[in-house]
Amino acid sequence: MVMQNKKMLLVVAGLVIAPSMYANTQKKKTNIGSSIKKDVNTNINVGSVAKDAKVDLKIRCVDSSAAIGNSEEGKKIAQEFESKRKDLMDGIKQKEQKLVQATNELKSKMSTLSESARNDEQKKLVSLERNYKNALQEAEESLKLEMQQKTEYLSRKFNDSVREIAQADKVDLLVDARGQILYASEKSDYTLKISSNMNKQYEKTVVASNKKTPAKKKTA
Repeated sequence: MVMQNKKMLLVVAGLVIAPSMYANTQKKKTNIGSSIKKDVNTNINVGSVAKDAKVDLKIRCVDSSAAIGNSEEGKKIAQEFESKRKDLMDGIKQKEQKLVQATNELKSKMSTLSESARNDEQKKLVSLERNYKNALQEAEESLKLEMQQKTEYLSRKFNDSVREIAQADKVDLLVDARGQILYASEKSDYTLKISSNMNKQYEKTVVASNKKTPAKKKTA
């Protein structure tokens, strides 16, 4: 458990990643973002080639992880989190060393102690171990809470920036590198049109069904 906590954690777009993976993750994200940009441009170009085709939507993409990770506030929060993690782990390491030292000392002098003395030393050892485990659990919970709060905060700041930039640049669709739609203008929303079309299809189905069903004759 201690070794797991010694990994540096970073807040990036709602994700928690270890530093050894950070560079590779950023590279992959960049490649994915480039791929989506290529796909978007390809789709627009294909539509433009078609006769009388008109592209009326302005589409852009963004690498969320890179945007947050490269922002000054994102870097500052990551540094603050790492500093807190290091302080907590240093305190836990000291408790761990005391526990290991006490255990080794008890083993070395166990045969020379009376039964009463052994019981007293074992109680001290149990207390040290309890303190160590409690400190480790508290550190994990504290870091988890800190990570959650900072991640939510950065996500809100990111979403605010997405909306502000999209509206300022009159973008209709802003897509994340993973394919998630981050912003959609009213012009891009086809919900009512699709719903209306479904209603028309339903009406046609009802009409066709009524034609197939013969009307019942009235009895005198």
